[in-house]
Formats: sequence, C-alpha cells, structure tokens
Amino acid sequence: MAAAPMILLVDDSRFYLEIEKGFLRRTEAELLTARNGVEALELIRVQSPDLVYMEQDLPRMDGAACCRQMKNDAGMKKIPVIMIHDLTNIKGAGLCRESGCNAVLQKPLQRASFLALGNQFLALVERRDNRVPCQQLVIVRQGDECYCGTSVDLSEGGMYVGLDQPIRQTEAVSLSFVMPDSSSALVEATGRVAWTNQGPNRLKPTLPVGFSVEFKSFSADGIDLIRNFVEKKLASPGACCSREPGSMVMN
Repeated sequence: MAAAPMILLVDDSRFYLEIEKGFLRRTEAELLTARNGVEALELIRVQSPDLVYMEQDLPRMDGAACCRQMKNDAGMKKIPVIMIHDLTNIKGAGLCRESGCNAVLQKPLQRASFLALGNQFLALVERRDNRVPCQQLVIVRQGDECYCGTSVDLSEGGMYVGLDQPIRQTEAVSLSFVMPDSSSALVEATGRVAWTNQGPNRLKPTLPVGFSVEFKSFSADGIDLIRNFVEKKLASPGACCSREPGSMVMN
C-alpha cells in the first residue's frame, strides 16, 4: 500500500496551525507541522513532503529564506511551496514574491482559497465539505438591512439560505441561527456571499430564491456545533447529503 502524501504546515502560531489543520481535516494526507524556518527546513530534507504551506514571518529563519534554500537545492526545489503573509505586512508580501515560491496567500486565511490553491499542486487536497439538509430560521444582516430567511443545507464551510430579498454579492453578511434539535445553541457567523440565486435568470432554479454564503468566522463554539450536527446527520441511516452541493462555489 502506498504511503499517504504529506503536507507540511509551518507557522509559529498554534492558532493558525489549528485553523489550517481544520481546513485539511477531510484531506487524506499526513499533516506535519513546524514552528520556525530552521525546523521546517530540517523536516523538509528528511521527510520530503508533497506540499508546504509556510508563513513568512517565522523565528530563527523566516519563510522566504527557507523557501529560497529549498528552491536552490536539487533535492527540494520541486516541492511546491505556498507562502503565507499577513495582509498588513507589505514588506512580507514582497519577500514572499521574491522567494521563488509557487503561490502566495494572505492572512486572515480563507478556507476556500487555502484549499483551492493547495489542490492546484496536490490534487487530493479536498476542497468540498459534506453538506446536509438543514431547514432553520436564519436572521440575515447586510449593512443596515436585516431579513428573515430559511436555511436549505449546511456544512462546516457554508450554508444556502432561501431569501426573497435582494442580497449584494460584493458585501459580507452576518447570520444568526439556532442549531436544530436545540433550543439554546445559537450560532452567530460572518461570511462572504459566494453567489446569489435571484432574478429572472437564476443560476440554480431547482433551489429556492436565495444565496450561498461561505463562512469566515463564528461565535464561540459555533464551528463545533455545526460540525457535530453535520457528523450526526451523516452517521444517521438514510442521511441525505451532497459532496458538491449546488449551494456553494469555491474560488
């Protein structure tokens, strides 16, 4: 049996390492982690991972220096490296571009772009979430407007909301909803409108008028509540779900 591919995550922040591991939880690969550039380089020489996600601002050796050494080494130069930098760090962005890396991502990380970019270099990187039916009242806020909609389906990455009010795709939305089978488990989430299903030429006429949202952040325990609900539904006999729902388009 062939060994599982390896993905190396390099960041000195445990918080971001956990976020990245969560993004990759459905990807069938062994996940390695390193907290600084020196440790990362040693791991890469020994383990030869199939893909590296590397933060630029690292102790001991920064990400750009580590990447340059990789790309100048015959044994490591073919390993794809995705450099990550903070949006506010203009100098870091330049260092990433000059490092010889294969691609660049910005923090705060967005799940869709993180996975879609990884999939370009390692096809097994799973970009889609299991999605299950979920009909629940959802309070939708966009700017100064507030509407009541109804969810159609739900995953850890997003939700489709039936709503006959106009939603602007260029603006973020905030959602509030109580998890099914619970009278008190309120989830508050912010997200990006991935696409809208409104107007005379609806993209998905089989779905109700509404929009798809890609989650960006949650209130405390929000992701755990959603994950537990989805996994419970998937484990139930006859549970209906989709690997590639009509309600979400990845970047």
